[in-house]
Amino acid sequence: MTAYRKHSQKTREIPFKSIPEIKDRSGLDAVELPHPYETILTTTRDEKVELPWDFVRHYCGQTHRPRMELIAAEGKQLLGARARALREAAGMTQEALATAAGIGRATIIRLENGRHALSCPP
Repeated sequence: MTAYRKHSQKTREIPFKSIPEIKDRSGLDAVELPHPYETILTTTRDEKVELPWDFVRHYCGQTHRPRMELIAAEGKQLLGARARALREAAGMTQEALATAAGIGRATIIRLENGRHALSCPP
């Protein structure tokens, strides 16, 4: 049995090596598609594995990745605009904010222009 979804007349396979409970096709017994947002795999050991919707869409939906990239870009633009507004409301320059945050001014510029995403250390 193969876990796949059809989209726009193309079939794409989900890579089983990315699913630790399955590892390869020989570990798969059944695939259930109760509705479009749920995929459940049954292993040969009779364990149920629910695949996250975004995992399946990533591999099987041609439009998923570009759409998620667009959403991420829009999010960076919104975050940048909000960061700029807060910085300006505080009366800070980009240089002062960069110094206070311990990063370079170029990073602040990229962030405010929506070309840089923030990351937080663990």
